[in-house]
Amino acid sequence: MDSQKILQNVVSSLIRKGLSDQEISNILKDIGEAAFDQFTEEAMQLFSDEDLKLIASCATQDEADEEIKELYSLYTGREATEYINYLIAQNAQHYLEE
Repeated sequence: MDSQKILQNVVSSLIRKGLSDQEISNILKDIGEAAFDQFTEEAMQLFSDEDLKLIASCATQDEADEEIKELYSLYTGREATEYINYLIAQNAQHYLEE
């Protein structure tokens, strides 16, 4: 599933509906945030208490997000970014089907 192509289809659909650039931007942001939330929820199920302490000790949310991605890849052998892109594509496809 190609997330870029599906997102382009979402944008085209929203343009046809007459939404503004800001509205389109907000929807795309929501799709991405929902995917990252899904990823984080799934990833947290894998982590030990020590992992959670490590994540909690990060100075910023961006650092914590990167730590989550690294730990996820370590535990699953899958690239976190690839999985997040998959989730984005799923969410975008779901949006198109609504």
